[in-house]
Amino acid sequence: MTQRRELTIFERGLHKGQHGASDISRILKIPRETCRDVIKRYCEEGLTEPTPRSGRPPLLTEHEERTLIRTVRGDRQESLQQLTAKFNDLSLTQLVLISRFR
Repeated sequence: MTQRRELTIFERGLHKGQHGASDISRILKIPRETCRDVIKRYCEEGLTEPTPRSGRPPLLTEHEERTLIRTVRGDRQESLQQLTAKFNDLSLTQLVLISRFR
């Protein structure tokens, strides 16, 4: 998958300045299809900013992470199995604990 950069508000605003997709692509040195896609999305949906990307969800919620860190700092001599037993009710698995503290 190729790395793509997002267009800035200025770059998107060139369309409002009466520039066409070909002019914008030549000025900004980006593909004409990219310009057309952004202009089309703006005209159809009124969107000027890119939609948020989903990404991978975190393994732990903020609350679970704070609780885990507080417990580990409380007794640093506990083994991984003992920590896992404490968090069984929070559904934290040994795999999550291992990946968090490696």
